[in-house]
Amino acid sequence: MYYIGFVFYALAFASYFFVNEVYEIINQSYLLAQVLTLIMGGIYLYPLIIFLFICVFSVKTENAKKIIDSQTKLAASVSVSLGLIGTFQGLTAMVSSIAKSMGGSSDMAEKMNSMLNAISAALSAMSYAFLTSILGVAVSVLLMLSLNFWKFYFKERNSGLSVNRQCRNIHVQFDKNALETLSKIDDHLTSLNYFLKKQSEVDCKTIDLQQKILSSILKIEKNIVLIHGDVEKIELSYKKEIEHIRFHVSNFKNKIHKVLEQFIK
Repeated sequence: MYYIGFVFYALAFASYFFVNEVYEIINQSYLLAQVLTLIMGGIYLYPLIIFLFICVFSVKTENAKKIIDSQTKLAASVSVSLGLIGTFQGLTAMVSSIAKSMGGSSDMAEKMNSMLNAISAALSAMSYAFLTSILGVAVSVLLMLSLNFWKFYFKERNSGLSVNRQCRNIHVQFDKNALETLSKIDDHLTSLNYFLKKQSEVDCKTIDLQQKILSSILKIEKNIVLIHGDVEKIELSYKKEIEHIRFHVSNFKNKIHKVLEQFIK
């Protein structure tokens, strides 16, 4: 699409050789204002040289787009300004020639001759003014049309860059989501580790308490065994005393029976 911008340049150069009106305008402008015409020609070629440099080296960056855009618009503005300068110069020359024709001798024939010469010079100055303006506007229009199509050269690249940028955004978003997920997993693992640590501490405390309870139970069982032994000892000691008392009671009963038997006889 950007090749159309080169087509405008080709048509402009071809029209100089094949279109009489363009040929006459450029030649007359060159005859009347050589310097301005040459400067406008250089300005017209200036953006073309820059864009050819960009195409040859395949520079498709955003900075290159800004450069061709700004320089082409600058060249178009300068060409219009130069046309206006030529117009003002022509008008100034016309006014000056007419002012000169107003003076001179009082001879009517000389005044008429002077007036005719002034009118001829004024017409030439007007041609100078209008031709430079036409040439400046034409250069500006051609430059802006070429720039309009040259921008497509960067749009093709920008479309590829936009796809790459979207891929990078997706990749960055994926990495961001992955990092957030990993961070959440790390938080959950930290919480689980803390819970297990607390649970381990609780289990240790429970085991210590169980051991203490078991130790206390063993001590109680040991005390119970000791007490049971003491009770058995006490029972044995009392049993001997009771048997001893029973023995004496039995002897005492026997003695009483013997006494009674003798008394009855």
